[in-house]
Amino acid sequence: MPDNDAVVPSGAQTGAFDAHRAGVLFFSRGRGHAHAVPDMAIVDELARLRDDFELRFVSYGAGALALAAHQRPLIDLDMPDANPLWTTVLRAGQLIRQMQPNLVVSHEEFAVLPVAKIFGLPAIFITEWFSDPDHLAMQSLAYADEVIVIEESGIFDEPPCVEGKVSYVGPVLRSFSYSKADRNRARGELGFDQEATIILVMPGGWATEEREPIYDTVMPVFDALKIPRKLLVWIAGADYELLTRRLAKRADVIVKERDWQIDRLMVASDLAITKGKRGTLRELYSLGIPSISISHGLNPFDDVLIERFHTNTALDARTLTHKMLATSILEALRDGVGTRASKERSSAQPNSNGAVLAAQRLADAIAALGRNSG
Repeated sequence: MPDNDAVVPSGAQTGAFDAHRAGVLFFSRGRGHAHAVPDMAIVDELARLRDDFELRFVSYGAGALALAAHQRPLIDLDMPDANPLWTTVLRAGQLIRQMQPNLVVSHEEFAVLPVAKIFGLPAIFITEWFSDPDHLAMQSLAYADEVIVIEESGIFDEPPCVEGKVSYVGPVLRSFSYSKADRNRARGELGFDQEATIILVMPGGWATEEREPIYDTVMPVFDALKIPRKLLVWIAGADYELLTRRLAKRADVIVKERDWQIDRLMVASDLAITKGKRGTLRELYSLGIPSISISHGLNPFDDVLIERFHTNTALDARTLTHKMLATSILEALRDGVGTRASKERSSAQPNSNGAVLAAQRLADAIAALGRNSG
């Protein structure tokens, strides 16, 4: 009898793994792009360390979109960003049964861990945070053979079930083609006025205006800024049609659905406004671009982690006024990466080896597969 909800992704790479290489299924959480981006960086480093494995990414929603845009071998589970738990369990199990990998890797897709153990497979979990040990997600970590934390140690308390199997490798940053020194080149390629004051708005794939609205705060403040030759660039994602309608015929606003060369846009900008997303803020911080984060308090882990970025001004959307935002923008534009950025940064500076160290842990796991089968 066929499964009622079988995984048959259209055009997905669900063919059998090469029998002479280790088969790896890498589940990358699809909520926004924040998981797919570091996952690609880790796998790129893994490919430099070993060539005896075959890896397929597994994702959905915005994560699958990002992986597909970068032409990665992908199996799309065809679920929304807010993926239902039991649908995830079912489809992960069906896919593992179908593909018969040798190793399962999961970046914050908690439901995958017990499913991997049903099939007797080693499972490695990648995360940036821990929470209450009694939470259902934390309980799933008992089924991980190793937990790789792509953050520094000491930020979150480890749940007892992961004792002795946690490796801290530090934050993962993707490779950039542009640095702050490339500002003029980036502006020239984008067709931006070299003398303009450019504000970049980067809400994040998950943080739509419906979930976390900032439009009615940001736009009146931008319009009131007494700055000549100002330009606002809004990366709209799922809000592209909405914001295009609202901002039609504005010469001082550019609405882009997305831009995969985001480092070019970052270094071309004088200031970025985000919704408190740690991945975006870490990249801005590493490039030396001042930022303002507007948090709705929906992700407390982000709020904890972004406190370490001294180039960022953190604001609470629930108490934010137009005056507060205007003041923060003017101060950030005036100071650039001056006063706040000149503070001691050693504790917050991202570890540039995070991707390399995480890849080494995966490489060691692949090597162990050969030893265990020998």
